[in-house]
Amino acid sequence: MLQKLSDNRWVARSRVKRFGAAGTITLVQIPRNALIEEIYARIVTAWGSTTVIEIGGTDNEASNTDANGFMTSPEVDPKVTGMKRMSGGVAPWSQGAYWKKGGTITCAITAGNATVGDFEIFVLYTQIF
Repeated sequence: MLQKLSDNRWVARSRVKRFGAAGTITLVQIPRNALIEEIYARIVTAWGSTTVIEIGGTDNEASNTDANGFMTSPEVDPKVTGMKRMSGGVAPWSQGAYWKKGGTITCAITAGNATVGDFEIFVLYTQIF
């Protein structure tokens, strides 16, 4: 029986990001052979009521990009400060993802009526060798 084991469990944290305009940015680089278990989004300073924030990424193996693959805007809820988590959500990867060749976690923001807001994310993953 061939199996691979890991005791390498990591939490990656993005820097606190301050935005006053729309755009897509890379938040965290994920290494190869990573099982993404959970993503937490912490809204530090709330945005306006029409702001949309989605957390997605790019899986390098499949060249698969999904702008809201981990968390959709209702799950992030940028108008309310606090910690939000991806598990239990409706996004395609909200139950986790295995990225054999690594990838990037990204965030897409449509500013709406906001002038500025701050947030950061934490990504819990296990690297399997």
